[in-house]
Parts: sequence; C-alpha cells; structure tokens
Amino acid sequence: MFRRSMCARLMRFDSAVDASADYELYLRIVREFPIHGHSAIVAEYRLHGASMSRNASLMLTSTMQVLRAQRPYVSQRRSYERAFQQGRRSWQGYYGEQLIEQIAEQARHPRRWVQVGAMVAVLARYYPRGLAARLARTLLQRNDRPRPRSGRQSPDVDEVPRRRADSKRRQPSRTREVAEPDVGL
Repeated sequence: MFRRSMCARLMRFDSAVDASADYELYLRIVREFPIHGHSAIVAEYRLHGASMSRNASLMLTSTMQVLRAQRPYVSQRRSYERAFQQGRRSWQGYYGEQLIEQIAEQARHPRRWVQVGAMVAVLARYYPRGLAARLARTLLQRNDRPRPRSGRQSPDVDEVPRRRADSKRRQPSRTREVAEPDVGL
C-alpha cells in the first residue's frame, strides 16, 4: 500500500529493467519514505506460463542491473553495504538456482543448445559460484558411478608396441627380390 503523496513523485516504472521494474520502484520508495512490515498477507502474486518471472535468465539479469544501480546509495553506510550484499546473494541464489534447473531441462534437447549457451553465459556472469558448485557436484557424481564396460577390452599398455611391431613385420616388402638366372656352367 502506498500513500497518495508518494505516488505522485515516485510512481513511474523504469522500462530499462522491465522485468524488475517493480523491485526498482520499491528500492526508490525505501530511500525516501519510511516503511513498515507486518506479518499479514496483503497481496498475492500470480504466476502463469507467460510470466516474465518464469524466465530465470531474464529475471537474474534485470535484478542484478537494478541492484548495480543502487551502488551509489549503499556506499554511505556499512549496514547498507551488508544489506546490499545479502540481497545480492539472495537474488543470485533464488534466480540462479531456477536458471540451473531450466538449463538442465533445456540441455536435453539438442535444438535448444544455442539457448542453453546463452543461459550458461548469464549464469557465469551473475551466479558464478552456483555454476561452479553445480559443475563440481555433477563431476563428482559422474566419477562415483561405475563405468559401463563394452564387449571389447582395451589392450594392455605392453601389448600396444608389440602389435605395431607385428604389423610392420607382416607388411610386404617394398623392394622386389629378383632371382638370378641359372646359366648352367
């Protein structure tokens, strides 16, 4: 809920961060007006298939842009800086983990790999810790799995040179031996 006096001055959305314009507005309001929180639910947020909020890549990018724009305001006090860092980590984790799940789902479809590459780039830029942690978990899980054996066994290291030597011996000579004629002397 907003007071009418505040709405006239601040109620404009920043179209540059369309997906997080409401968040940017709330941060502007907090800088100029006192706020109060309470435990009662006063609003509901409806998500549907076409909601921008379901696009974790878009939301992570735009939320980080909004937060970056807050830098000049938080450098004034340590408590603001701590709150800023906590908020940044919170949004990175929230949208970053959603993005990781979306990447895992999309990567199953080869025709979507270009889109997956773009999503991974967003993740690397805005949530590198989460990306690194997920890669490490995936690699560790793969190393713990038993490897499937094929019907053919790989040769021992000692066998490889001997096979090469054998194959050279079996090849026909490139020079021709010519028998001398028997002249009968």
